Amino acid sequence: MRSIVLAAAVLAAVSTLPQRAQAVIVDGGTLQTDGTNTTVDLYYFNLSQSGSFSPGLAELPVNPPPVSHPAIKLYRADGPGAGMLVAAANAATLGHVALNASLAAGDYIMVVSEYLLAAGNFGPLNPDAVNKVGYQYEFGISGGEDQYVSSTCDYTGHLNGTFTLKGGLASCGATPVLPTYQPSVLEPDSFAVLAVGLLGLGAMFAGPRRAPSRTG
Repeated sequence: MRSIVLAAAVLAAVSTLPQRAQAVIVDGGTLQTDGTNTTVDLYYFNLSQSGSFSPGLAELPVNPPPVSHPAIKLYRADGPGAGMLVAAANAATLGHVALNASLAAGDYIMVVSEYLLAAGNFGPLNPDAVNKVGYQYEFGISGGEDQYVSSTCDYTGHLNGTFTLKGGLASCGATPVLPTYQPSVLEPDSFAVLAVGLLGLGAMFAGPRRAPSRTG
């Protein structure tokens, strides 16, 4: 098994977000690879009020540089839109990926793996990853309405094809409840990706890190 361990840093809120915005979910994990598959991790969270939010993932470069191209996909997890892809970002260059999305209140799943991560692949394995590189990472979710974001369940994918519950509410099951994927068009007037791009390390979160918010 190959594994490149990277020192990780949480991405920042982009400059269009209010200066008071700071990371409200700070978490991380390790993607593993056996040269054939790369693992997939799942992060469930709830938005109690609609708003603009910025999920992002990053690693600090090491010498020699990694050959990692992280990918994140954001799905609705409840209601008639459960399983619908609402935002996605693939790193075009090494190490960092983030997106901005205007989201309605509700439950969401952030899926983390290596590029390529096919739409509708909720893991625990990603056979389509181009680089198939393992590494440690951290991510954060920030936005103009910090207080309305709360983490619910975190799951880690394993190369044996299983998930384990890493942390979450007492109501979280031992394995994730996965919605049925619904192909959709990302429309600019609904759950649109407002902007997708790479963030440099200079765009660190405006506020200090704080522990994930858990409710219930």
